[in-house]
Amino acid sequence: MRRLGRKGAEFTVTTLIVIVLAIIVLVVLALGFGAGWSNLWSKITGFFSPVNVDATKQACQYACSSESTFAYCCQIRDVRFEKGGDIMPMTCDSGKSRLEHECDIGCEVLTTCQDLLCSNGEARTGCLATEKEDTTKKFSKEGIVLDKQKCCVLKTATLKTCANFLGVWTAGNCAAGKTDKTADVTDTTDKSANTNKKCCV
Repeated sequence: MRRLGRKGAEFTVTTLIVIVLAIIVLVVLALGFGAGWSNLWSKITGFFSPVNVDATKQACQYACSSESTFAYCCQIRDVRFEKGGDIMPMTCDSGKSRLEHECDIGCEVLTTCQDLLCSNGEARTGCLATEKEDTTKKFSKEGIVLDKQKCCVLKTATLKTCANFLGVWTAGNCAAGKTDKTADVTDTTDKSANTNKKCCV
């Protein structure tokens, strides 16, 4: 029986390593294209990511004790209950049974979290003469409680619609002899209802 020389043995080991690596690459490619790359990546990173149940529980308890309604009821938190497990998005309120904590904040009285944000105004200690306070808004755009601030929005009288200029919303360019006043329209509701149109006066 013929014995392999040193070079032959090295060649065999190298070939085996290349074959094993090729198989691993093929398996990764198959999983990536089959299950989706983002899903595969989340599985890989999830295996090495720590369980964060205790940290999330502490954050929720702090939000409760500080009466941060938005942080407790609305803020989405990515929770991992076991190593290598899937991330479960939840709020402190929706996940309180699994996070095993209690809180007296009544999230059920909220309409929607978006309705409580001062998204169309600015948080100020006092509103300008052209502004009024929107008392239905409880949080700034960043979700911070408007404790000593107000949600200041433009007064309706200062919002200019196309009709205020005696104009008409027209698709395409304004006709000859008409002026384009689109830039002067400050009513965002009027503008959004007439996207890709021009206010011709």
